[in-house]
Amino acid sequence: TMLICLLCIILICCSKKEKIANDIPKDIPAWLQSKIAQYKQAGVADSYVVSKYKISGTVYYNISHVVQSCLLCDVYTESGENLKPAPYSPNPEFLGVVWPLNRK
Repeated sequence: TMLICLLCIILICCSKKEKIANDIPKDIPAWLQSKIAQYKQAGVADSYVVSKYKISGTVYYNISHVVQSCLLCDVYTESGENLKPAPYSPNPEFLGVVWPLNRK
């Protein structure tokens, strides 16, 4: 019985996932709040990360799929215009992850 208890404890401890804070931030543009709400409603929110960059003094939002292999593939202006192709910069300034808040 001791072995069974130990196995149960190990199973419970190993099954915990990191809690991702996926509340929609209020300090981002309304179009981006809406896009995040759509991801959450569709049940695919865990597959996306929204980051903020500055290129040549202008702020952009990048929406990336967690299995995407390119940088700045789905870039938007602050007003919500999707830019294809994204503005080129050899070293865009990463301003941080906007959503989900504790994902790197």
